[in-house]
Amino acid sequence: MDGIEQKIRSFEASLKREAEKLGEMAEREDTLRRCVLDRNWAGLEGILRSVKALVAEIGAAEQQRNKLYEDIRKHYRAEPDEGFYEVLVRIPREYHDSLADLHRKLRSSVGRVQGATGGIDAYISAAAGTLEQILEELFPARRMRLYTRTGASRGTEHPLVVSHSL
Repeated sequence: MDGIEQKIRSFEASLKREAEKLGEMAEREDTLRRCVLDRNWAGLEGILRSVKALVAEIGAAEQQRNKLYEDIRKHYRAEPDEGFYEVLVRIPREYHDSLADLHRKLRSSVGRVQGATGGIDAYISAAAGTLEQILEELFPARRMRLYTRTGASRGTEHPLVVSHSL
């Protein structure tokens, strides 16, 4: 049992490390959001570089955590479709509370990152849509929009008739 207990302790450490890294990512994404809102493009470049490095660290931590979890799952002969808590009950009782707590922290950190990313995406999508509408009004030929003689917009569902005799 000593080898599996070492893997369980390593798994605890990897859960903690990944949750911390994801918490750091959520903080950096908040900084990124502030840079976008303040139009601080120089600061944005710097934060994007740091986020890129952090993404690599998170990926490595996740890969290690997944490997350790798979080893533990296989050791206890858990089925592939069994969830974390179903595997947790097979692990020695002394690890239950800490692993469950770390798993909740990891899920919470993932939720924070998803929320921050969704907020940034919504803002940028709205800003891009607004800018596209403005450009469309200023330069209608840009989108191949056609107008009738009365000035009403006519979509692409009305085919353009070209005289081949010209």
